[in-house]
Amino acid sequence: MKIRNALGLGLTAGLLGLVCGLGNANTRVQKPVDKPVTEVKLYDYRTGEPFELKEQRQYADETSKLKIFAEYISGFEGRRNKVYDPNPRDEKPEPTIGVGHYMDRGDSRETFSRVLPLVNWNNIYDGKTALTNEEIDILFAEDLKTYVERAKKLVPEFDSLPDYVSTALVDMAYRGDLGDSPKTRALINSGKFAEAANEYINRREYRDAESKGIRGVKIRMDSNRQRLLDYANIVKDINN
Repeated sequence: MKIRNALGLGLTAGLLGLVCGLGNANTRVQKPVDKPVTEVKLYDYRTGEPFELKEQRQYADETSKLKIFAEYISGFEGRRNKVYDPNPRDEKPEPTIGVGHYMDRGDSRETFSRVLPLVNWNNIYDGKTALTNEEIDILFAEDLKTYVERAKKLVPEFDSLPDYVSTALVDMAYRGDLGDSPKTRALINSGKFAEAANEYINRREYRDAESKGIRGVKIRMDSNRQRLLDYANIVKDINN
């Protein structure tokens, strides 16, 4: 089943104000839709409290999309200048820097050498030195481009989806959920968004999040899940 376009709400998370200045301003702009048609909530990653949306649009130009993706992801990831473990109670060291850059991933060292050639990766990894705010922005900009492309490869109809859905997909790719859940991905690519939403949270990390002191993971996954459900409901209404 081919994924269909549907009226939606492009969501901008007005948290942290991280704008990386990415994209091409000459990209074709799709017509915005000002009427909100969904009740998706975003949450402050620090408090777990919902905050209001600042934009009500379905589609945006590529530059605006990247800003939306950046603000949404950084709102959950936070921003750190020195290496840290985001989930210290899960008994699995996860050295992380900047905006959720996982330093044990396979291409971390190569990414540093390419976009931050003057930064010593080993010293950052060992906690001996810190990144500047500008260096964090550069690293996050590169990571964001990587995960947007990954989301597009995993979901071929990515560009036809409303911004609030594509934002969730990029965040899922950034977290690794989209890549390591073939069932969720297959359901999305079959247009079964309601089923995909439920399969998405069918994982131990989600179920154990609160008991392990990482409630933010559950909040974040709930936010992505709700976007899939809202889109499923809109498609269902259109088909009826």
